[in-house]
Amino acid sequence: MKWFDAGVDACWFVVNVNPEKPADYTAVVHADVFAPEKPALSRFGVVDGLMVSNVEQYEAVRIADGLSPFTWRSGLKHDASSVFELVAAPQPTTKAGIPLDLEPEYLLPFLKSTDIFRGRHRDLSKWVVIPQMKFGAETSSLKNRAPKVWAYLNENGEVLDGRKSSIYRNRPRFSIFGHGDYTFAPYKVAISGLHKEPVFRFLAPLNGQPVALDDTCYFLPFTDPTEAALVTAILSSDESIALIESMVFWDSKRPITKKLLTRIDLNRLPIKVGLVTERAAKLAAESEVLFDEDRAARLLGFLGAAVEDNPLF
Repeated sequence: MKWFDAGVDACWFVVNVNPEKPADYTAVVHADVFAPEKPALSRFGVVDGLMVSNVEQYEAVRIADGLSPFTWRSGLKHDASSVFELVAAPQPTTKAGIPLDLEPEYLLPFLKSTDIFRGRHRDLSKWVVIPQMKFGAETSSLKNRAPKVWAYLNENGEVLDGRKSSIYRNRPRFSIFGHGDYTFAPYKVAISGLHKEPVFRFLAPLNGQPVALDDTCYFLPFTDPTEAALVTAILSSDESIALIESMVFWDSKRPITKKLLTRIDLNRLPIKVGLVTERAAKLAAESEVLFDEDRAARLLGFLGAAVEDNPLF
């Protein structure tokens, strides 16, 4: 702003070209461009072909920068919150305050990124209408299978037909996107993609139903509560957070991405086993689900090994 009258982020970037010295594709970051003699805050750049935001922090945990043993998923996309998202009062109610009587098998408890980040993941505050079990599935049979849901969607047909995203073009009417078998997994590990701090949550069923997430969240699906709680504890460990913070650029609009999460090899993080297991057991207890410590001990270092046997993955 001072020099260019522009209200944008900027930096002073200096490149030194010297063919007689080994290549170094990193840059130091100073708090004050006019005080380069003061110690640098950090160093970012390319390490072994990968961009990292804090080189020193990365060096300590780089062994775990690899490939996740699980497939990260993003949540539901529907582009019509006024129709698909309902208030849990606890009866499903529109945002305008109109209570609805809909077939319960087409409703799931619903959480958004702020709910995940703020720790509201054990509260049933919202429902989401699920007209299909997976993207692209036909919806016309709702007329007979779920006449109340069918009538409700038709009442809001003008809004749903007016969605602009090309993803709904030439798809069954009332389609949503970003769901499949993994959406209906009873247990999940979730994180907000929008917030400036990596906070992982262990999700157990609400109202006896699996929890659905919106498309600003990322999650891992599980059928086993012990494995889900253990993975949550590992991802929440100091070592995991250090790895994430060494790779993430917090000034991005969506700093936490699927690409970043996929780089975390849970089996190679140098975790404190006893502390992680204790935290996992506490997470399970808080959600009132069983935790098998013997199974947790067997899973450590072998997470995702039986991934091909589980259709959720």
